[in-house]
Amino acid sequence: VIDRLVAIYRVIEPHLVSTYVYHADATDPLTDTPTVRLLRQLASIGQSHVAWGQAVLDGLTRSAEDRRHALDVQADIESRLVECGGVTGQGIESHWLAFHSAKEEKAPARIKRGKAGYRYEKRSALLPHPVVEPPFWFSDDPQEFRRAYSTDDEWSIEGFRHKFHQLLYGEVETTDRMGKMLAEFPELPWEMRMELAHQMWDEARHIEIVAKAVEEELGGELGYGPWSLAWWWMQNEEDPLRRITVTNSWAEKNLMQALRLWRTEAEQSGYCRIAELCDYLQADELTHVKLATNWLRHFTDNDPPKRDDLVQWGTEAVARIEGFYADANGRQTESGVHFSFLKAGSGELVDSASSSIGES
Repeated sequence: VIDRLVAIYRVIEPHLVSTYVYHADATDPLTDTPTVRLLRQLASIGQSHVAWGQAVLDGLTRSAEDRRHALDVQADIESRLVECGGVTGQGIESHWLAFHSAKEEKAPARIKRGKAGYRYEKRSALLPHPVVEPPFWFSDDPQEFRRAYSTDDEWSIEGFRHKFHQLLYGEVETTDRMGKMLAEFPELPWEMRMELAHQMWDEARHIEIVAKAVEEELGGELGYGPWSLAWWWMQNEEDPLRRITVTNSWAEKNLMQALRLWRTEAEQSGYCRIAELCDYLQADELTHVKLATNWLRHFTDNDPPKRDDLVQWGTEAVARIEGFYADANGRQTESGVHFSFLKAGSGELVDSASSSIGES
């Protein structure tokens, strides 16, 4: 009994508490807030377990022989724990060890970003598109899009249904890409990361709005048509500024103008609820465009080569996207490529028109 109590309450539980606290202190408080909250609760519970176990052991080891035996067991288990690298297998913190030091154990390299910074690198696997569940599906075949989304009148109920169903992908993908950026680039300024988080919350709300519009206002069934593969590849870029150059500074700006046109056409056709939803979504998009405009200027105003690189890369990316939609829609787009961060002045946006539906 004493051996088991020593193993659990003098070695294993203290090690778990230490691991919980270390991770809660080291991880990103913005993207891992639920994890931090849970780990601190678990650490508190674990500490109460340790206190209870120690009280029981004090009662069971009254003799000198029992106390020496308990210490020997503790030393042996601590040694084994250090040797195996702890519960994570990546090394352990030694401040709570009574008999052993972890200093001589070679721990794997950890990324450090300042004294109290984020010390874990998080990268998601390279994927061709976000992970979604049925009935949603993806295709890179323009013919699939023509079959699913062709209509004689793009401003009919059927036409709006097609537009909103494709827009739904933009909302889903943007929610994912904002979270991906927050996790993968903790070195970005805190203020910028907060704005990315706010956009992520906006997009999650938009998913519900657009999905309900498709089903309840436009009589559609989710998943009746494919979602595009033309956007997500940009989220595998190593440069976070490249990601938002196209997705926020061009695509979200383009979507603002598309939503304005949709709202006008819906009002003229008497689709008042659709017009209201377009107006609601458009208000948020302005904030998302300004996010990219302000931060891209912040990073490139004194770095013309970087700005030129973003423009060149972004122009090529837009051509790739527009090329797909030109095939899918059976017509060429007439939009010029303009990135919001290049416009001097207060950041007022210019009108553009494009057949590419999305904000990704």
